Amino acid sequence: TAIPGDTPQPTPTSSPVPGTPVPSPTGVTPTPTGEIPPAITELPYDEIMIVSAGGIHQVTRSRSGEQLAFATDNGAYLYDAATRQQQRTLDEGDALLSLRFAADGSLLVTGGHDGQIRWWETATGTYRGMLSGHVLGVSGLDLPNAGSPLVSGGDDAAVRVWEVAQVKTQGVDSAQLRHTLRGPVTRVADLAISPNGQMVAAASQGYVHIWNTQDGTLLKTFRLPHWYTALAFSPSGNRLATAYNGQRLTIWDTATWELIRLIPLDGPVRDLAYSPDGAWIAAGYEDGRIQIWEAASGELRADLAGHAGLTSLIFVNGGETLVTTSTHSTVRFWDLEGVP
Repeated sequence: TAIPGDTPQPTPTSSPVPGTPVPSPTGVTPTPTGEIPPAITELPYDEIMIVSAGGIHQVTRSRSGEQLAFATDNGAYLYDAATRQQQRTLDEGDALLSLRFAADGSLLVTGGHDGQIRWWETATGTYRGMLSGHVLGVSGLDLPNAGSPLVSGGDDAAVRVWEVAQVKTQGVDSAQLRHTLRGPVTRVADLAISPNGQMVAAASQGYVHIWNTQDGTLLKTFRLPHWYTALAFSPSGNRLATAYNGQRLTIWDTATWELIRLIPLDGPVRDLAYSPDGAWIAAGYEDGRIQIWEAASGELRADLAGHAGLTSLIFVNGGETLVTTSTHSTVRFWDLEGVP
């Protein structure tokens, strides 16, 4: 059921919209006058429904791209990314807010509404153990590569850094809490670790804090009076994008913390994601709309009516597909071939 006030949703299609410009080798097709073409407003998509899942809070992909996992009100659902068929359910019956694959895809870590972090074998569904520490829901998790720490952010306004290098071979009992970081004064709205595992950034009311994961030192703080709602590191780690109070998307240089780009927003943002090559950045709005910009120039490339009840988004299939999730148990796979 559409939420009152949502914009009308586009009709699903199985082929690109007629007349959609085909990307040039540079990613942008100029008009005869040399101008950048206007952003497209429709894209074809396929939709699946995760039965009995309730709301879907987050989507993540395995590093290989072969699997997708969804954190829902009724556990974690694993899907084959190519066939879009369900493989199994993990943490069944528990309300989950966040999840991430280990680097090799053999383990999935889930963050519960109960504050617990649980580990699961993806191939067998075997429970591997639990990390305790958060006293409220685990709103964010990130684990970018082998050897990097696991970071977790909670509704208890805490960010934790866990040493988990031996979890696969020695079990969850080998995990150790490296740091508890207390910058946020309210719940952590979003959390991300840099691709090299050296920095963790947390968005909350009034602040974005960035820490060094090795020694816990505070590297940088951005401060404004209202909510920072979403953030994302670029795949290279040299950029950090932050969404503030439905007003602005800011892109920062992570070496100097200089402002690289400011993009106006026209509503509160639920989630941000970079494409795997760093060329695009996508935002999912609270009202379900989706916008995609060219990261280098800030040019708007797609402006979609979107997905009612949108909660999260992620690029898959090498950046050729955008996956969005919703509070209505639906997942959409957007074909980005027509984005100029």
